[in-house]
Amino acid sequence: MGTTTPSTTSSIKSVLEAFCKESGMKINLEESKLLFSKNTCRTHREETCLAFNIQETEDLGKNLGFPISLSPYKERDFSFIVEKIQAKLAGWKSNMLSMAGRAVLINSTCATIPSYFMQYSRLPKATMSIPDKLNRDFPWGSTSDKKKLHLVSCEIVTQPKAVGGLGIPNMDKRNKALLGNLVFRASSSQYPWACLFRHQFVSSSPARLRQGSSNWKAIAIDGKFTNKSAYLLQLDHQDNAKDKTLCHHFDTVIPRHTYKEANKCADHLANLGVGLPQSLVILSYPPSSIKKLLLEDFMGLTTQRSVSALCADD
Repeated sequence: MGTTTPSTTSSIKSVLEAFCKESGMKINLEESKLLFSKNTCRTHREETCLAFNIQETEDLGKNLGFPISLSPYKERDFSFIVEKIQAKLAGWKSNMLSMAGRAVLINSTCATIPSYFMQYSRLPKATMSIPDKLNRDFPWGSTSDKKKLHLVSCEIVTQPKAVGGLGIPNMDKRNKALLGNLVFRASSSQYPWACLFRHQFVSSSPARLRQGSSNWKAIAIDGKFTNKSAYLLQLDHQDNAKDKTLCHHFDTVIPRHTYKEANKCADHLANLGVGLPQSLVILSYPPSSIKKLLLEDFMGLTTQRSVSALCADD
């Protein structure tokens, strides 16, 4: 990626040649394509294509399922997600399932279909509103052709089961929660892409913070880079609680316990994490300092079960 100047073209060619020399690999020119922004003049396009001996294209298609585009994502770019969810629900009749069965179907299939794409991009609101509506209608048997009475509001339906809801996630909140992993890696890891990311955007002027790549726009909130983090911690049944104090070091502490045979991480990410916009860090073996604080809060819970907690900290 870069401008269509002779110096940029020469630099990109040098990098590609060095890569091929060091790796022993070659570039497949027939499968390679060049995508230009709309404001690139025809002369520069032709000169660049001639320099690389690669043809121009208007659409690079998808890479690992993600649409590749120079423009902001639009509703049509992720229309296939809606189609997949509709196809999944079309094979079931809600009147053949109990209310619990309908909720399980939504949480195990329909709500998870977009999760892969939500980890790396913020989906358009128009795209997320359709699955939200489908997930709200399906438990009550409503369809586009036949409307049925919803006995409770959608706000209650999307609440966790622990507080009386059905645990059906809100897509927008789930999207923000899953993007938390990208926030954490971009803010703390020392990988070259993360260091470049922080240098280019986080250290820039406030005016520049509202611009940038689609990944930056996905994790930037109102042009600001969030440093909030959340920790999903697992404590096995061998841990012993010795004291009972409040975990005042965190803004939010949500203690939960599940049977040790259950998949604790998956359960809590699905039922609790979807409602929090913070980044998520999964720690199977939490640091001793955090572990000590949590153990103090778990006094009274049976040690025969595994214990998990979701903690949010600014």
